[in-house]
Amino acid sequence: MKTLYMPVHISGTYHQRSVDNKRGLYDALSRRGDVLEIDYVAIPPDMLAGVIRNQLKHFQPDLLWTQFQGANVQLIETLTSWRADYPEMQIANWNGDVYEEHLTSPEMLALLRNVDVQLVVNASVLDTYEREGIRAAFCPFGYEAPQGELPDVPDSLAHGKYS
Repeated sequence: MKTLYMPVHISGTYHQRSVDNKRGLYDALSRRGDVLEIDYVAIPPDMLAGVIRNQLKHFQPDLLWTQFQGANVQLIETLTSWRADYPEMQIANWNGDVYEEHLTSPEMLALLRNVDVQLVVNASVLDTYEREGIRAAFCPFGYEAPQGELPDVPDSLAHGKYS
């Protein structure tokens, strides 16, 4: 299996930590076949579609694994064209965002209609995705080492519906 892997890496001071923390999925995918990783956030937006299209053409992945955290018209149109040009390629998007309004915005829903599965850490949006005809699943594998001190989690949140 060949996978084009497009995670989000934090820029600046925490870039290397971001790369190090996201090795688990990369390593798991590489045990199944070849993996080409692209730090798509580091690519200038006006060049992104062309760079990725070039990689799709030459690498011919079976799986496109993205971490699109948001959507805009250009990205929706780009993903729609990739889907049309490579209909055999499976597309999975993992979104580590917890904010429901970002996960279910009209733009994000339009983008997700082009993926085979949307994986989320916030299971509260799964009913919305089901109503919208978007295949989705709860996939809480987004561990990243904290940057500084973390606040205590109140008991009322620690023992919620999805804990």
